[in-house]
Amino acid sequence: MKIGENMSKFNINPLMLPDKDMGAIFIDCEATGLSEPTYPISIGISCENGFESQCLIKPDIRWPNFQITEGAYQIHKIDNNELMQYGYSINDVALWLSDIAKMNPVFFSDNPAYEHMWLKKLYLNTHFPIQVGAVQNHIMNIAQHIPDITQKT
Repeated sequence: MKIGENMSKFNINPLMLPDKDMGAIFIDCEATGLSEPTYPISIGISCENGFESQCLIKPDIRWPNFQITEGAYQIHKIDNNELMQYGYSINDVALWLSDIAKMNPVFFSDNPAYEHMWLKKLYLNTHFPIQVGAVQNHIMNIAQHIPDITQKT
């Protein structure tokens, strides 16, 4: 699937890479729910320079019991049909994140524990699971770094 083929209100500049002067990167995953089994259904990044990219994730056949909980649907308004029609493969999404991590290896999140969990699930079923640490080990809690980030502006 090529960039731009998946037109959905949830796909914003899907799989696009930011400029090298992106500054801080903020990452956010949406998922099927908060309790197991839970899987990522959307990943978005927002950069300090204003660049944003977000894409839906097509459910992988190796994800058992994939089901979006009613609570997750009420929050995100993403359903299985939307994911199947407009989602990108886990390999495409993992490669995109790995390419961003090569440019800037530190990501900020409001909830790193959940981002770690969902990224691990994403990477472990890809063609390159060894790279899970390239993104997962570099997610920082935004609350601990607000003074560092605001001093730059």
